[in-house]
Amino acid sequence: GPGPDANAALALVDEFAEPDNQTWMWIEARAAAIQGQHDRAEQLLRELITQDPEATAPLAALVDLLADQPNRADDAEEAIRQLRSALFEQDQNTSLIQLAARAEARIHLASNKPDLAISALRPLAENPDADLESRVLLAKAHLESGNLNEASKILDEARTTGIPDARSKALIRELEAALSP
Repeated sequence: GPGPDANAALALVDEFAEPDNQTWMWIEARAAAIQGQHDRAEQLLRELITQDPEATAPLAALVDLLADQPNRADDAEEAIRQLRSALFEQDQNTSLIQLAARAEARIHLASNKPDLAISALRPLAENPDADLESRVLLAKAHLESGNLNEASKILDEARTTGIPDARSKALIRELEAALSP
């Protein structure tokens, strides 16, 4: 898993980093997030956002970090608004638009609102190039809203979409267990 790599990255940061170097701050923030050090990761990401308000990568990482914490839904939604606003002013970055929609869907699923999750993901799911995680989240939302056939159909489509990351693999296992007779 990513844990040992995160430990190695943090050790390098401790040894070599200049405290205000953005690249090192980015590495430390990502490693801290992987290790579950949410407060430290958030602190570093917010510092990066302050230093370079135009940069969307730290804002996208913050959205992802906050959306994984159900007790931070309001903060995640605010970060999603900021990211969408930044994307609107710059070139449309498809992968970050998808990230924002997935984060919004995860927030809705965590607060037991599968229909809102479906609404957040629908534009992505209708795109033939939709990413695997978006499809798997949509399948989960359909499952939680009681539409087992649709969930099963979307999960089958998702299996041919790409290589799942750890989060998607866990979701796929959860869906397969729930959908198996």
